[in-house]
Amino acid sequence: MKIKFDREIIQYINDHLEEDISLKDISESVHYSPYYCSTSFHQEMGTSIRNYILKLRLHRAATTLANTSDKIINIALRYGYGSQEAFSRAFFNNYGLRPSAYRKNPMPLVLYFDQKNQEENLMNKEIVKSLHEKIHNQYQRKVLHILNGMCMLSDFKNQDFMKAQDTYVPFNEAMCWGQVDPAIFSKSFVEKRVESLNTTMDDYEEKVIESLKPLLEENFKTLVLWFGSDMFCQMNLLTLLAYLDSVDFQGDILVCLKNEVTDEMLPDAFPVEVKGYHKIYKRIMCDHKMVEKSLIPLMYQGIQMYLDYRKEDSEINKYIKNHIRDDDQVLLKNLMAIFSQYGLGDLQYKMMIQIIKTSLEK
Repeated sequence: MKIKFDREIIQYINDHLEEDISLKDISESVHYSPYYCSTSFHQEMGTSIRNYILKLRLHRAATTLANTSDKIINIALRYGYGSQEAFSRAFFNNYGLRPSAYRKNPMPLVLYFDQKNQEENLMNKEIVKSLHEKIHNQYQRKVLHILNGMCMLSDFKNQDFMKAQDTYVPFNEAMCWGQVDPAIFSKSFVEKRVESLNTTMDDYEEKVIESLKPLLEENFKTLVLWFGSDMFCQMNLLTLLAYLDSVDFQGDILVCLKNEVTDEMLPDAFPVEVKGYHKIYKRIMCDHKMVEKSLIPLMYQGIQMYLDYRKEDSEINKYIKNHIRDDDQVLLKNLMAIFSQYGLGDLQYKMMIQIIKTSLEK
């Protein structure tokens, strides 16, 4: 019932996005009090109605920028911004670049509050086939494909996505959690990751380092990185790009992205230059500070979430505190559903829940 109720709120917002939307308007449309609408929506969606509206308007504005020649000031006013300066500032804070720069070079953006589409599998198969064909038409040589984990690799196998002449390996990591080291895949790096992930050296070597042997030991000229749009995947992607920068990789790198919220594979691969990514990695993952460099918008969003989600007042920690008396399995299920943009798994959430429980017992 609550899911249906919240979807009615979302539908109302979508239908009136270019108008002034008040909480009173929303409450009248769904026949509940403003307080109940606000509280219920926040509990179920993990964000406030106001924040949802702002994010959706900004996403629509980005789509309009990419697909039309409308003046930026007109787009800003259309989506509720009082000036072009205010719009530009909000756009930069969310995506890491100015509207004018995005218009010149549109890159993938994902609206994290979309619903999963259970009918995407067939379309995804056609998209992946098309991506492979484009890649092999452009790069007439053996290709190394690196996928974000065993689940994606298993999906590629089950869906018959793989090309016989290519090599496919998983990156079995969770770089958004725990300590890292500037020397990626070095002994000190592995030691810190083993401690952070509460595993053993042998297990880490087998699951992560052994899987990446083709990358670490062979000489490929073309790499295709298949990663999701969520924070989990983007921090893994950042780590790989930083490693490639650190070893001065000179080949071609293409990134293919999957919207982890909708399960939709984006239809185009885009090239990435790795120069500078190791410095970005050290600043963000070692020093936990934001960078002022232009990034892939999805990665910029992922980095923002990475730097914020462990803070005491983060939206995830607030949700856990508000539902700490819920059954653990119910809480885990809700966390993974509501905060799918983070891509965290049950192990990370269990540790976060335990930390909060321990702090409340003191």
